[in-house]
Formats: sequence, structure tokens, C-alpha cells
Amino acid sequence: MIKTSSRHSARTIYQRIMLTLYGIALLTCFICNLAVSHSLSWFFIVFCSVALAFSVTNLPLLLPGHKLLGSAFAVTVFLYLLLYVCNLYTGGGWFVRYAVPIASFSVAFAWLMLLTIAARRINWFYRSAVLSLLSGILILTQNVWVSMVIDGRPESFGAFFQAQFSEKGAGYIGNAILAACFFIYFLIGILLGILASVRHSATKNRAH
Repeated sequence: MIKTSSRHSARTIYQRIMLTLYGIALLTCFICNLAVSHSLSWFFIVFCSVALAFSVTNLPLLLPGHKLLGSAFAVTVFLYLLLYVCNLYTGGGWFVRYAVPIASFSVAFAWLMLLTIAARRINWFYRSAVLSLLSGILILTQNVWVSMVIDGRPESFGAFFQAQFSEKGAGYIGNAILAACFFIYFLIGILLGILASVRHSATKNRAH
């Protein structure tokens, strides 16, 4: 009871401190934006940034269940809102053409990883193998995807992908080595998962 009470008190203090800091930041920027521009403009960038940070630092402690997925959903929403507001403030037309496809690529992988972690009924070795596979694929393709989006031609994906393994792409050799390590662990994780499943089945049969 004492440990539970002290933990609850610590969380309450933490929440209050963070909310106070966020409130001070928002109020200060609100006043400054009105005083300087006589309207609210860049304040909305600050608001979305604070909301994004709040989704990581405070929201998990407020959600009753599915904290990871709930917080991830909020982060996703405020990430796109932040990009959209920045696009409006700068007067650029880059949100749909560049920001959405580039951000969505990484966000999609992040969600696949989170859903894999949340699938607790699946053997952890299998889940870690899937996480390693996704990490390896992301490392090899993220820069390629960004280059393709900027280039504006979907057919250039293959050319950019091959270029990172050429002499001109020597700077990406670290990514290739890291991806190879993830792929190796993917195979190891699958093997360990199979062994764990066989051992679990054998233990079950002995119990019966």
C-alpha cells in the first residue's frame, strides 16, 4: 500500500510539473504572438508541438488501458497537424506533396512495430524477429523513399536503391551493415521462436 501510494504521489507531482511547464510555454507564446503580430499565427505551431510532447510525456499516465497504442495514435495525429500548420505558416505547398508521403513511410513502420509489440499472445522471439526485419527494411529503404518523393518519380525508387550499394553510395555502407545485422537476428529470432514453441509443446504434453 505504501509503495502504491508513493508511486501515485510521484505520478501526480510529475503530471502537475509537466502541465505547469506546458501551460507556461503556451501562455507565453500566446501573449508574444498577439503582442508582436496582433494575431495568432506561429502560436499554433507551438500548440501542436506541445500537444505532441504531451502525448509522449503525460498521456500514457492518463490512459486506463492500451497506453502504448493510445499514445501512439495521439502522436500520429499531432505530428500530421504540426506538419500541416507549418505548411500553412510558411505558405508552402509541400504538405501533401512531400510531408505526407515522407512522414507516412516512417509512421507506417512505427505502427507495424507497435502492433507487433502489442501482440502479446505471440512468442516474444517471433515478435523480436519481426521487429528486426522491419528495422532492417526501414534502414535500407527510408533514404531511398525520401529521395524518390523529392525526385517526384515513383520509378526512380529502384535506381536510388541500387545507388546506395555503388561507389557513389559509400556513405550508406553503415546502413547496409546495420540492416544485415537486423536480418541475421531475424533468422536467429525465428529459430529461437521455433525452439521455444517446441519446448512449450513438449512441456504441455508431459503435464497431460
